[in-house]
Amino acid sequence: MNVAFILNSQIRRLNRARNQIIEFEESGIANEVSTYETESAFHAIQLSKSACKNHDIIVAVGGDGTANEVLNGIIQSGLKRTMAVLPYGTANDLSRSLKIDREITTLIDLIKNNDVVELDIGEVNFLNDSADEDHRYFINEIDFGLGGYVVEQVTNSSKPFGAKYSFLRAILQGLVIYEQSEVIIKADNFEWTGKLLSLAISNGKFFGSGLQVASRASMTDGVFDVALFSNIKTIDYFKYIRKLKRGIPINDPKITYFKTTELSIEPIDLSCAIDIDGEFCGFTPATVKIIPKAIRILSENPHV
Repeated sequence: MNVAFILNSQIRRLNRARNQIIEFEESGIANEVSTYETESAFHAIQLSKSACKNHDIIVAVGGDGTANEVLNGIIQSGLKRTMAVLPYGTANDLSRSLKIDREITTLIDLIKNNDVVELDIGEVNFLNDSADEDHRYFINEIDFGLGGYVVEQVTNSSKPFGAKYSFLRAILQGLVIYEQSEVIIKADNFEWTGKLLSLAISNGKFFGSGLQVASRASMTDGVFDVALFSNIKTIDYFKYIRKLKRGIPINDPKITYFKTTELSIEPIDLSCAIDIDGEFCGFTPATVKIIPKAIRILSENPHV
């Protein structure tokens, strides 16, 4: 068995991660261990795609964005490989659902016990920031509207005081100036037109650093859990944060919950920014569909 670590070179505890990889190699659980460090944005896609040729397990070392890039690399390779996560990001929402910590002994035990789960993933077609048609796979969530705006602002900021401060600043900025878009949304047995604050499409339970917009979402049931926040004031949205942290559904006529296997969102006036697994990727119009049991991933949680 050969294992490749795809290491995000921008993580804050880079030396600790490197030492953990050395500890993994010294455990003797793998025949061959390789480490590839990213050099630029989206580099992890190419690194993981290439690593699939000679490795059985591909480990994403970083945050949710790194995990997304590794997922895309594995899927693009066309080879059936197992993905794993060593969480070193700011939010680590995917690892929350998988119930994985950043201890290297956890990863070793998962491999020893062959704790593999086949998860659904999503595929989205959209316009990238150059206004060209693009597509991406995602494993945890996709968010149109306010969430996309926040990650777009963070992506384009210099982050002088770190990512958490940049997120807080972008959220506060969004409270004041975010302009809602009028959109048309079509899904399985559902159609809606109106002003949109946020459309959260969940495969996993957590997004936005621990928020549970869809606390009953499952990554193995073949459907997305969707929360549509329509024309509500941005400040009211943030009043619900405590409930979202606890996974309590919100009883508000301007919030709609439904399930679907596919969805399209078409802007009538302004395009919506898109957050894919915690990273800004582009704008609407967009189409989203689920791909059942598309990725093998190491997790001790069989009910992901």
